Amino acid sequence: MISLKAASNIKGLGKPAPRRALTPSRLPHVIPHVRKLIPELADRCHVIASGHIGYGFSDGPPVNEYEYSFENLTAATLVLLDKLGIRSFAVYIHDYGAPIGLRTASRHPGRITALLVQSDNAYMEGFAPLWDIRFAHAEDRAAAARKKRAHLTPEKTHWPYTHGVPADRLDRVDPSTWTRDQTLTDRPGNKEVQLQLFRTTSSTCPPTLNSRSNSASISRRH
Repeated sequence: MISLKAASNIKGLGKPAPRRALTPSRLPHVIPHVRKLIPELADRCHVIASGHIGYGFSDGPPVNEYEYSFENLTAATLVLLDKLGIRSFAVYIHDYGAPIGLRTASRHPGRITALLVQSDNAYMEGFAPLWDIRFAHAEDRAAAARKKRAHLTPEKTHWPYTHGVPADRLDRVDPSTWTRDQTLTDRPGNKEVQLQLFRTTSSTCPPTLNSRSNSASISRRH
């Protein structure tokens, strides 16, 4: 059995707060990534921070034993929610959390109380040029694999944490974030996991959200 791990805060004597928030994310150390967010919301929400299969401290089976795709990661997240008995919730999405959170919203709109979106795309037109290498890998794995592996190095892992941060504030960025991130990325077989997900980048947006009109119709319901 493959195990998906989640961290959560429980409000008051072990009883979940009436409002719930799910935070699927991309980072290999997703649970520590939101460790400061959970306490901030503790008096209002029961927060569930899920580490996807192959991420955080969830199981990471090799690619020949598990197909890493956004469809499968969404299915695993829905199983987790059902196991926890959570029927309605808000979703905070960022990066790889978007294709999982948006798939969940498109399939079960009645369960979603809010979508909190940070740097994500609901349709293909929103992708910036830096995603071109991922789309290229999806089209031609052999030709793009070497370039894509270069995106899994410490230098590339460090970049999103400090890019755009003013020089006089760089000392406020905790270096343990990218160090922990890279350590988990360097686990045996994990780079192959990342490459397999890169190959599914072309299906990042769920079909029902691949047009502006469909994504707008979901947002109007909430």
